Amino acid sequence: MTRDEAQRLVNKLCQEHRTSPIKVVVNHRISATSGRAKYGKRELHIADWHMSDSGTMQTLKHEMAHFLAWDNSQHNGHGPIWQKWCGVLGIEAKRCGEVSEEQASSMVRIHGAAYIYECRYGCRWLAKKETGWDRNNQCKLHKAALKLLVVREVAE
Repeated sequence: MTRDEAQRLVNKLCQEHRTSPIKVVVNHRISATSGRAKYGKRELHIADWHMSDSGTMQTLKHEMAHFLAWDNSQHNGHGPIWQKWCGVLGIEAKRCGEVSEEQASSMVRIHGAAYIYECRYGCRWLAKKETGWDRNNQCKLHKAALKLLVVREVAE
């Protein structure tokens, strides 16, 4: 998906749900998550490495659900209001932190060496640094410790 295609989808969703326009930004610095909603700037940031994989549409709708929850209820996070908007947008209400093999390959291809961590429940998290996905080196979903699973490097 190109940035222009992503912008057209977001524009359509903004019109359908009567919310203010949101600018799509392909962010080259995001490495630990697929997307991010920036409410104040009205920007939906999506990771550059994520634009080429099959989960792009899911991530765009996930972030749109954040904007709709905020615009209609001043609610942020992944609570019941956000979950309701996920249903309205036709996506499963889940956090998108897990990294699939396809996403890991895209991330590695674009950014070089990547560390893949796993929690005891099987969630995989990708990071550019060996410190792990989050400051406490814990899985954001389960609050379980992360262990280093593999280090991938791009063959030159």
